[in-house]
Amino acid sequence: MNSVFILVGCLLWSAHSGGQQLIGGEIEASRDDFDLLQGLDKGLMVVNARTGEDEKFVFVPDSIHATSQVVQGTRYRIQVIIAKSVCRNDEAHKFDRIDKCPVKPQVPGDKNRNCLCQFVIWSRPWLTGNESIIVQSANCTPVISTSQPILTGGALNSTDILKHPHLLQGLDIALMDYNNEGIDGTGLVPANKYVYLPQTLNVTIQEVEGKVFRAHVHIAPSICPNDDEHTYLRVDECSVQDINSLDIRRLIRKCEFEIWSRPWLPIPNALTVKKLSCVPVPVSSPQEPGRIHSVIGLKI
Repeated sequence: MNSVFILVGCLLWSAHSGGQQLIGGEIEASRDDFDLLQGLDKGLMVVNARTGEDEKFVFVPDSIHATSQVVQGTRYRIQVIIAKSVCRNDEAHKFDRIDKCPVKPQVPGDKNRNCLCQFVIWSRPWLTGNESIIVQSANCTPVISTSQPILTGGALNSTDILKHPHLLQGLDIALMDYNNEGIDGTGLVPANKYVYLPQTLNVTIQEVEGKVFRAHVHIAPSICPNDDEHTYLRVDECSVQDINSLDIRRLIRKCEFEIWSRPWLPIPNALTVKKLSCVPVPVSSPQEPGRIHSVIGLKI
């Protein structure tokens, strides 16, 4: 392990009651967190305004998976199922949740009835007005049912990522290391921060004295500078540069990282991150970069 990683690991980890937490990293958030639920309410207002549907969408509480991150307040990353309700999508039902607006019964041919949504909510409760809770990102895609994604055969789908805060922390460290060492280890530090694309993520999990995550994921240059101010930001806040540009497509890499989580151990052994490979994504065919671009931009 190189000195850069050791330095990063020592700077990022600190003691936390009941375990250890990555400063600027994420921990699992409770579904009953008041600020999280307030943020979801505001996020659903954004979604309902965007859809133009007659029926109001409500979130399904049991489907919430979320992490929290302390950054001048709290940033929540939330994955949740939303469903059409029996209530009208109007001002009168603007603040109503599923208890007052039950899910609408299934009707044959009713499309986009349920959606899987990803929200980034920034909560600063000491502020007033709209600045106290900001919806930084609200992306939704239709799903067939409200059943939750499950692990099968040890493989982890990108929709399960919020269930594993240590995987998120490991990916953050892997990208920090990549941005520090330069593109392909050349030492030529990129001017713009590289981010990973969650929709391209494929992970396997091995239970051996903790958890070993083997993650395959695409990374690409973002619009954000590669500096300390943007260290903890991901693709939802540092969007990818124009993938339709051939020059940008040539900079996309497909990487494999190994993340070994043993949270009961002291620093820096609690989280070990290795870059196994990072290779260019072929640009001879535009289909693959185009697919990444279309998935990132999916909105309800």
